[in-house]
Amino acid sequence: MVSRTIRFDDGAVWVHMNAIALVGMSGAAKTMGEAERERVMAAIARDSVEVVRPYTDEAGLAFELRANVATARG
Repeated sequence: MVSRTIRFDDGAVWVHMNAIALVGMSGAAKTMGEAERERVMAAIARDSVEVVRPYTDEAGLAFELRANVATARG
């Protein structure tokens, strides 16, 4: 297993970037106008603030990413 702590100085920026990515990759975004996409992105970012709060301290947002890595031997 590989583990790494990811840190962002400003958790609000990270939340906003992820909201943009989520809306941009969704099939529903293709049928939305620009104003509606902006509204949805803002709602996601606003609703995510409480979710990231436990991972935020005076230094910013930090969370751990883990991945299982398998290698073949031959």
